[in-house]
Amino acid sequence: MNSTPLSLPWHRLAQGPPPPPPLRLRRYPFTLRRLLRQRHFHPGLLLSSLLTISFIILFWAALPYDSPVRLAVRFNFQQLKADFLEGEGLGVNWNADAKTYPWYPVNITTDVVVLLKTGYGTRGRVQAWFEANMPPKQEKNGMGFGEGNVLVVGDYASKPGKGFVWQGREFVVRDMAGKMLEDARNMLGEREVVKEKYPRVGKYEALRQAIEKGDEEQAMKLSKEWGWELDALKDLSTLLLAHTLFPTKLWYLLLDDDTFILRPSLHALLSRLDPNVPHYIGSPVGDYRARFAHGGSGVLLSRATLKTIFPQSSSSSDPRKALSAEVYRDALTIPWGDRLIAQACQRRGVYLDERYARLFCGEPPLMMRIEDKRLCQPALSFHKLGEPNVMREVGERFRNVSAESTGPVLWKDLWQAYYGQTAPWKRVPDAASLEGRKHWDYVGDVRPKDEDVEYSRPVLSARWCAELCDLKDDKCLAWRWDGDTGQCFVSPWVMLGRPAGESVVSGVNTPRLRRVEEKCQG
Repeated sequence: MNSTPLSLPWHRLAQGPPPPPPLRLRRYPFTLRRLLRQRHFHPGLLLSSLLTISFIILFWAALPYDSPVRLAVRFNFQQLKADFLEGEGLGVNWNADAKTYPWYPVNITTDVVVLLKTGYGTRGRVQAWFEANMPPKQEKNGMGFGEGNVLVVGDYASKPGKGFVWQGREFVVRDMAGKMLEDARNMLGEREVVKEKYPRVGKYEALRQAIEKGDEEQAMKLSKEWGWELDALKDLSTLLLAHTLFPTKLWYLLLDDDTFILRPSLHALLSRLDPNVPHYIGSPVGDYRARFAHGGSGVLLSRATLKTIFPQSSSSSDPRKALSAEVYRDALTIPWGDRLIAQACQRRGVYLDERYARLFCGEPPLMMRIEDKRLCQPALSFHKLGEPNVMREVGERFRNVSAESTGPVLWKDLWQAYYGQTAPWKRVPDAASLEGRKHWDYVGDVRPKDEDVEYSRPVLSARWCAELCDLKDDKCLAWRWDGDTGQCFVSPWVMLGRPAGESVVSGVNTPRLRRVEEKCQG
């Protein structure tokens, strides 16, 4: 009987299954091994690439914090991010509670130090500043500035009993310009800090002598002529004083005597920031070499920032020595003290945070241009309120908002806060917005550098001007037409509005503003 061999290995059943094949170990990950097998790729290229990357990392790490290369790279990166990404504010719910955002409890009355800068020539503004920015005690509820946490500094020192009195408390003026010169002499030497080398020294001495002699006319003249220059001497010495007197406070707010602060918006911002992390915040000015916060709009620094600028070394307990000799020399020549703060921060690796730039305003309320990316953000400050009656008026208009508001005051809410009216795009339907408002102006003054705002040819009617704004829907928020000249202005901003001439008609782009407001989310 012929037997056909079976396909199954019955003769090996007693031996069990065969052992698995040996594993083949790879020398490289699969993708890298396949890359190395390509003819056009050489292992030497990989090595050179790794060496190049390592060199760049080491080179970057070795650069000083204030190196022009480091500052230029950072500046251009920030500009690209601002151009291609929506800034903080659109799509951010500023009224959200602690469940939505990291929340850092802050009490403005006890945790914030206000550093109010004035000068001999502008000291008449200070009393109005207190009236506008310091609410009565019953209105505070943790939202008002505390009297014990306000320092008034200037280029002169007030005489005993001649300071500013508010709510029964006297606020003396400390001469921080003179203190900066004193510190510079201690650090650089008496022979170095002289008026022959630094004219600013002579200007300060001339002002001081006029004040001591009681020559009011000469002192006012010198202060108005040189006040902005002497202001550059105040900033760093003021921060050093605040760090010395209030080392445990969470935040330090540096202000001019013509700046108004909306405290609910300040509280909303500080509630989202950790004071134990270095923060340097304000409205950015300048190029990559010294990007600094505009002092008139307000400069905000955290406790960690002042500890970084003025560290306590083991060899010396004098925080003045934390600043280099170059800083003191710069204080004698630099045009703006605001820039000196930025340089001191940059040397320690603290850079201006521009995410919240649109919260700060360098103009009065009626002069502020509100762009689409600003509409949903809080309004925190106003500037150029130098006339005491103007400062008092602004304080009065926002008094109820500051006292009663439980959340930030957004730019879109300013019409209600300032005029007691709803925003113009909420009052009328889309079709009626083409008619505009007579004897009113939502565009404001047009500057020479403003492009594509004025049409070169006269426009026949206000409705045509409104339709031209509608055609530029992605760039137009407001329009203004002058019946006498036929001039038509279409602007990428909208203003609170103010009375205008008999022939002027102005309006807003209602459909677009409504679409922007929908992104506010609260």
